[in-house]
Amino acid sequence: MSPGKRRPTLDLLADRLEQLESRLAQLENAPPRQDREAGRPPERAAIGLIDALSSRSGPRYERGDVVGALGYAGYLRVGERRYAWAQETGAADLLDADRAAVARWLGAIASPPRLALLVALLGRDRTSTELVSALGDPSPGQVYHHLKELQATGILVQVRRGVYRISPPVLVPLLIVLAAATDSLAHRPMDSPGPPPTEM
Repeated sequence: MSPGKRRPTLDLLADRLEQLESRLAQLENAPPRQDREAGRPPERAAIGLIDALSSRSGPRYERGDVVGALGYAGYLRVGERRYAWAQETGAADLLDADRAAVARWLGAIASPPRLALLVALLGRDRTSTELVSALGDPSPGQVYHHLKELQATGILVQVRRGVYRISPPVLVPLLIVLAAATDSLAHRPMDSPGPPPTEM
């Protein structure tokens, strides 16, 4: 092949390389997949998840006449920090859970001041002084009591003296629990019990 015929090929390759580099830069700077798909109808995703969970079988998913699996996932970005979590729990695992430990964990968040602390700490480190202010300036002793209880269950960690954060592996599961509670409140019966949940 003559040099005259090679040159256009090299120019084409150089152009293609430049296009690929530009595309790679766009992909590297694009929001994560979860962000891009945020507009996808949730019904489709929910149906796919339910189909997957309903197909589970084996000892982890079956206990007597109780058969099933529960799944949850979440993604959150707070400033530069990103949190993602996905978990699946079999019905048998759930029935075998340490009830005392679960009750203590739920009890640790079961008060308006502690929920306010957790909201203030959402994806951010806060000093004890900032947390006292976030609660409307109660006594520091009250705030330290709440912080101690949240630390005892592993929900909070002290990153350095007087500075707290929600433990990163706990953040999305914690928000899932709060989302489930909020959704349950939205569907609570008022004057009449209403129709039962749809059976599949």
